[in-house]
Amino acid sequence: MPLFCLVLFLQLSTLIPFIHHPEPQLQESRTFHEFSFKPIKSLESDSIYQPGIIRAVDEFYYVLDYSPYSRVLKLNKITGEIITVYGKQWGRGPGDTENLTDFAVSKNGNVWAADPSNARLTIFNQDGDPKTIILHKDLPYKLSGDLYVNYVALSNLGSTKTFLIDEDENILWESDELTENPLIWNNIVLGFLLLLDNHEVIKIGNYAGYIIRYNEKGSAVYNRRTIAHKHDPIGDPVRGADELIYNVDRRKMDHAVANGYIFDDKLVLFVQHMGDDRFQSLDVYDLIEGTYLYSYRLPESFRDLDITQEGRIVGIKPEGKILVWETPGF
Repeated sequence: MPLFCLVLFLQLSTLIPFIHHPEPQLQESRTFHEFSFKPIKSLESDSIYQPGIIRAVDEFYYVLDYSPYSRVLKLNKITGEIITVYGKQWGRGPGDTENLTDFAVSKNGNVWAADPSNARLTIFNQDGDPKTIILHKDLPYKLSGDLYVNYVALSNLGSTKTFLIDEDENILWESDELTENPLIWNNIVLGFLLLLDNHEVIKIGNYAGYIIRYNEKGSAVYNRRTIAHKHDPIGDPVRGADELIYNVDRRKMDHAVANGYIFDDKLVLFVQHMGDDRFQSLDVYDLIEGTYLYSYRLPESFRDLDITQEGRIVGIKPEGKILVWETPGF
């Protein structure tokens, strides 16, 4: 290729709007801080079969259980007793579920559930009855709206856009597509959303390794790589994208961001390390700038965990055991 054409292509590639250009982190390596964990509670339930997500809201735990069918369970924090089941049975009828992938608990106690197999969001009331069913043009995959009343942040399997949507299906804002290349859609959409005050949203990619903060109008404030993916990613570069975008071979990945949380002015990522030395960590970032601060190595492995308003860590094991730790904070 002539030098002129090569330079022209490189210049144009930086201007193509659908190419994802994350800002690199300044830190070159993860810094583990000492962190004392004090176990204070253990709950076991013989009614939780295949848990995937846990959230601590007020005096309850909410668990997404995939078996015997996909449903959300509301548990008493003290006894572990199941109080309410959101999702009557497997199916397509009102209140039924097929394949829930995420949920959010609103401030008034309603539960929003994303069901891509049924291409809908179901809003359950506090008693577990379907209150509103939102049929969605794409396949709703991840959402976040904890402690808010009537709107959630939503991402779909059909695009890399992020939406802010209310219970009347009004779209308050939507972000631009991150990419038009279907080869890397899965690496972009497979992630997590965190809803902030004033309609702001943070989107976290678990395999693509990015943190994007959207303002109240859906425009990106910053776009950074996570420290878990700072070093050379494993996979083949996608044609037309810059060196930070890869068609990731997940079988060879040694890190994955499993979830994210907001605690005070910190963004905390739950990271799974999948190399020979398998362990999990909490990576802490500055919420305003998105820059990496430090990490804590977890004492046990979990299917998922949450951080309470008091700074306690609540983790759920694959067998349904819930463990709670007192920590010195972040």
